[in-house]
Amino acid sequence: RSIMHNKERIAITGIGPLSAGGSGKDEVWRSILNRKTGLTQKEYKINGESLGKFYLHEIKDFNIGNYNINQQALNEVKTWKQGDEIIDLYYFMAVISMALEDSGLKTDDKNKDAIGLMLAHENMGYYHFYNKVIEEMSFVNKGESARPSTRKEFLEEFYKRFLKTGYELQSFMSLYHVAKVFDMHGF
Repeated sequence: RSIMHNKERIAITGIGPLSAGGSGKDEVWRSILNRKTGLTQKEYKINGESLGKFYLHEIKDFNIGNYNINQQALNEVKTWKQGDEIIDLYYFMAVISMALEDSGLKTDDKNKDAIGLMLAHENMGYYHFYNKVIEEMSFVNKGESARPSTRKEFLEEFYKRFLKTGYELQSFMSLYHVAKVFDMHGF
């Protein structure tokens, strides 16, 4: 029986945890039982200058290729992003892939219009955006003739360099990319 023609509300639950303790429910659960937190210390630098060391729960050795993602759709997202790879987006894709596998749900032609998607993330892409701004602000330090001489010139140059990355901060873009990769069309 098709999910679309069923008048009952259906909730299909699957989980796909991804954390500093591991990937997938079995590995994450083992990490919890073994008190493995994945807490590490990382030094942050800009142009070789240290900003300090900070503790974080870093996901190590992450590879989006390990999560059964449609490579053609992923390549289309990479083309759209023009080389900017936002790790948070890949984390979302990995988690969704694991949750779909855990649920047994297939996003095939029969079901793709009945499957909806909702993503929640605090400040997705901001880390990438700020790093890009910090790395590319060198245009301010160019020779005197090339340096923006007015606020208007500065804003025009800033806008030109960071328009796409700034646009990607809007939450619907992540939803769009994930829905495209998993071929989901429902509400």
